[in-house]
Amino acid sequence: MSISLMSAIFETEFRDLPTGEGDQMAKASSLKIVMLAIADHANDEGESAYPGMKKLVRKTGLSKQGLINVLTACKYNGLLYVSAEPSRLGTNNYTIELSCYPILQGKDEDRLVVKSLDQSSHLTTSGKATLPPLVKPLDHNHPLTTIKPSLSERKEKAKERIKEQRANRKDLAEGMIELAQMPGVKRSVRLDGILSRIAVRLSINPSGRKWQDFIRFVDDREQEGQSLDVFMDWLISQKGFDVSYWPPSKMEEHWPRAFSEQEVASKSHAL
Repeated sequence: MSISLMSAIFETEFRDLPTGEGDQMAKASSLKIVMLAIADHANDEGESAYPGMKKLVRKTGLSKQGLINVLTACKYNGLLYVSAEPSRLGTNNYTIELSCYPILQGKDEDRLVVKSLDQSSHLTTSGKATLPPLVKPLDHNHPLTTIKPSLSERKEKAKERIKEQRANRKDLAEGMIELAQMPGVKRSVRLDGILSRIAVRLSINPSGRKWQDFIRFVDDREQEGQSLDVFMDWLISQKGFDVSYWPPSKMEEHWPRAFSEQEVASKSHAL
């Protein structure tokens, strides 16, 4: 515990500081309480402070994420350093950068007189040139690192995953169609292909006697030139489609509708 350092921090007028992650700021009150908590474990040189995250959360009253944000701001602004090597206890080893904090200038009626952070040489244009560069954002392997993609990046990645999944399903379905249409293919192979195509298009596991009957029905229709994929396109396009409300018997009953409506649509388009 460093009484002198804690006293200086108590007397310091902190201000909100950026975390270095977009427009996010750490509040002055949170910065002060975190620095006090760390100084409570440091020596007079601001070194050898290695409290665990749980202990800091308990001392500061901040949430774990809130604490991480404040520590990130302290590092980004050069007020605090975290060693790349953890302590022997497996916790972070913190060092308070004394040159970046208000220094004791003497006593005035037994009260400590200190500079505010706004007056600190660390935060002035002239002083920055003599100090080391601002600490870079936390190392990728550091336990405090919180690298989060933006909302737009997460949405874009989700779209790419969905697009890739659809492409894979399409390739599988097309492969099944090609296999089923090969000359001399046994019916058992065709039935397996139809089963797989239904599973891919509807994202279900078509099993049971009713599905087996429907698959044979589909095979008969495809031998007559009516494609399962045409029916599936029509089925999925139905308003409020939910596969749980379309048992195989209902699909078989409405099979002709898909092709009659397709024929009507084709004629309308031709006109």
